[in-house]
Amino acid sequence: DVDIARQVGELFRLVRYQLPEGILLEQRITEALHCFLPPAGFRQLLLNLIMNSAQALAKQAGTIRVSAERRDARLILTVCDDGPGFPVELLEGGIRPFASWRQNGTGLGLSMVRRFVHELGGDLDIGNLPQGGACVTLRLPCRGQHG
Repeated sequence: DVDIARQVGELFRLVRYQLPEGILLEQRITEALHCFLPPAGFRQLLLNLIMNSAQALAKQAGTIRVSAERRDARLILTVCDDGPGFPVELLEGGIRPFASWRQNGTGLGLSMVRRFVHELGGDLDIGNLPQGGACVTLRLPCRGQHG
C-alpha cells in the first residue's frame, strides 16, 4: 500500500540537494491517495521522471510539478516541467531504448518507466505543454484501501 503523496515528498527531499538552486519542486496530490503498487518500482519510476525533468531544465530556473489523482480505479500521475520540451523526433518516433536526444543520455530512463507501467497494465503518454515544457502522464491500475 503506497501513500502516493508521502512517496513523492520523500523523493523531493532526497533529490532537492542534487538540483540547482533555481529548480522548484511542486507537489499537487489528492490527500490520502493510496494504491497497491510495487514500492521500489514506483519510487524508481518517479525518480527517473524527476531527474529527467531536472536534466531538461539544466541550469535554468524552472519548476518540476508532480500531480496525482485517482479516477475510478486508476492512478493518474503527471510529471511536468518548464524545460524546452520533448524533441519532435521523440514525440513522432516514440520511446525507444538507447535512443537519447540529450548529451550523455543513455535513452534508458523513459524506456524503463514505460516497461514498468506496461507490466502493471497501465499506459504512458508524453507530450509538450502549450506554454512550453514537457509532461509525462501515467495511468496505472490503482487498488486502494477500499478496493
